[in-house]
Amino acid sequence: MNSTLRPIEKVRRAAIALVLLLTFLSLSHVGAQQSSPGALPLKIESDLSGISMEVTSVQKTGDTIMIRFKYISARDKPTRIDSETHQEVNHMYYVDSKNKKKYLIIKDTENNPLSSALKYFEVGAGETRSAWAKFAAPPPDVTTISVYIPGAPPFENVPITP
Repeated sequence: MNSTLRPIEKVRRAAIALVLLLTFLSLSHVGAQQSSPGALPLKIESDLSGISMEVTSVQKTGDTIMIRFKYISARDKPTRIDSETHQEVNHMYYVDSKNKKKYLIIKDTENNPLSSALKYFEVGAGETRSAWAKFAAPPPDVTTISVYIPGAPPFENVPITP
């Protein structure tokens, strides 16, 4: 076997090495984004191809917190977000892992969630759709939470701002 590589083989191996390096770097970046508190907004890909989600703020006001987030579409057609796509957002919650407690969206006296209209909505092609939801606040010593929005991986180590 010839010990010297043909030029095309050298280019192919270099291209493979570059793809592996770029893949590793992009995965490392995503992990770093999710693991370091204080880095809002946090963005992840949802379970729907071409739709990403971003938690933009978690703000404490008195005995409640408001979580603001958005859907970002890179699709070329409108996308329906509801129970049919397994993304009924009014089922979102957060977890205070320090005290191992799950918090659901606060409801009013008529049992409606204190939030954007999250049971059904549509994100237009190439558009962004913002939303919010109110929750009971965790104890004062809790500074980060994990936010769970149906249809997406959890947002970990999300900082709470006063």
